Amino acid sequence: MYEIDQRAPVDATYADYTKENGYALVPADYGTEVDAAKVKKAVSDAILVLDETVDLEQSDCYRKPAVGDDDKDLLDLIDTLNQYVGVTITYDFGDDKEVLDGTTISTWLSEGTDEKVSIDEEEVLAFVKTLAKKYNTAYSPKELKTSYGTTVTVTGGFYGWRIDNSGEVEQILADLKAGKDVEREPVYLTTANSHGEHDYGDSYVEINLTNQHLFLYKDGKLVVESDFVSGNLAKGHDTPTGAFGLTYKTMNAVLRGPDYETPVTYWMPFNGDVGMHDATWRNKFGGSIYKTGGSHGCINLPASAAKKIYETIDKGYAVLVYRMPGDNPTVVQQPQADVPSVINAISIIGPVTLESETAIVNARNMYNSLSDADKAQVTNYDTLTAAEAALAALKAQQPADGGQQPDQSQPQDQSQQPDQSQPQDQSQQPDQSQPQDQGQQPDQSQPQDQGQQSDQSQPQDQG
Repeated sequence: MYEIDQRAPVDATYADYTKENGYALVPADYGTEVDAAKVKKAVSDAILVLDETVDLEQSDCYRKPAVGDDDKDLLDLIDTLNQYVGVTITYDFGDDKEVLDGTTISTWLSEGTDEKVSIDEEEVLAFVKTLAKKYNTAYSPKELKTSYGTTVTVTGGFYGWRIDNSGEVEQILADLKAGKDVEREPVYLTTANSHGEHDYGDSYVEINLTNQHLFLYKDGKLVVESDFVSGNLAKGHDTPTGAFGLTYKTMNAVLRGPDYETPVTYWMPFNGDVGMHDATWRNKFGGSIYKTGGSHGCINLPASAAKKIYETIDKGYAVLVYRMPGDNPTVVQQPQADVPSVINAISIIGPVTLESETAIVNARNMYNSLSDADKAQVTNYDTLTAAEAALAALKAQQPADGGQQPDQSQPQDQSQQPDQSQPQDQSQQPDQSQPQDQGQQPDQSQPQDQGQQSDQSQPQDQG
């Protein structure tokens, strides 16, 4: 047999993935190439016994492929590949669904060392980021039709859906190794009330800083509304606007700052050290009190309103804080964010505690204001995402109603101490004996009475 007529053996392998067949065995080609040494021995043996012919196949003279059709390692590899691509993960996003199946999964798979299946986790992460880009709503502006009939855009804040990228990658890998179809939500860092048009749904606290008036809705029904006093503009303590989720709630807390220590009965923080609470030292709410006699940033409420809110909301409840269009009390305009300022804002976050939330939200908002080209130059962006993940983990550990006082080792910049030089006038507190009308939306045809201005003949309550 001439060498030119010989065909070398080809190992068995597997074909590229197809949706119809998955990964299929490609049988070995045994070829026609002979082992010259074995042929020589077979011929010699035949001459010794005077045989006129030599059967090369019977004498095992043909070279064999290294991997045959029955190779156990190859068959195990094909089985594992088909197990992975046979998994279908159906993601639930409210009325929308996303399906991850073999068509995408197959692009992540390759044969690693020792004929084991290797999964490209960077490609898995890229898939998760695609989901996040499409469905994340945290840090995005919210459209709100206010209780006054006007539609406003609520900017700032962190409320909304946010997929945990690394957590979801780990869950996908676990689902593939389990080899079973699954329908589920993605792993979230933060969640919201609805996957509908508005992620806050129909249960939220609406805080109108312009009118100093609050509305609490649950399942689309008005539960309570009240005047309040927000942060003192004259002292630079303006209450931040944005969409937030209630961090936790607790009773009988002591709020501390550099120059005050104030006990409150109902404490409901939603933005770092900014929250809603009762302010029993005040006898008037609403109007323009906040401009010179406001709090350190918190929403000061009548005790009756604070109690009703406390009894209704829980951890994660949406809190939407806004100003009416055209109302911009800020004297010093924020400079346009640039790359160095964003890098600096991220670098000063430091060790993450619950009190870091304001700094983290500020850094995120500054980053989001950059162009895509500038975002690529923020060298410590991973520090921001890690801080956000750490904050989300801390908030997840907070009890919905733990009954604990805030951590006294950290100053809580919440509300000013009552003026001890003046006797407190409790006569103007809301009448607790009369139930408030909870079931009706405010009359949209008439402007709401936002509360009376403080009596200018009396010293203003600075708490």
